[in-house]
Amino acid sequence: MCIGFAAETQNFIKNAKNKLKNKGCDAIILNDVSKSNLGFKSDENEVLFLDQKNSIKIKKNSKQKLGRKIIEILSEKFF
Repeated sequence: MCIGFAAETQNFIKNAKNKLKNKGCDAIILNDVSKSNLGFKSDENEVLFLDQKNSIKIKKNSKQKLGRKIIEILSEKFF
């Protein structure tokens, strides 16, 4: 299994779907880094989990809780 991460500032979904395809990933975790109150400079974030068929928005939360949710989704989808 290959999970990629896409930190994007524009054309979010299009760029993430291209990475999903071009890098041969099973899923991509899309992170909108254009928001100054989330991501790199914050203890909170929100992401979009994309696979070949679906997308799941993981709402704003602590990075620790986001990580747990990503693992939960991976477990449900791939194991």
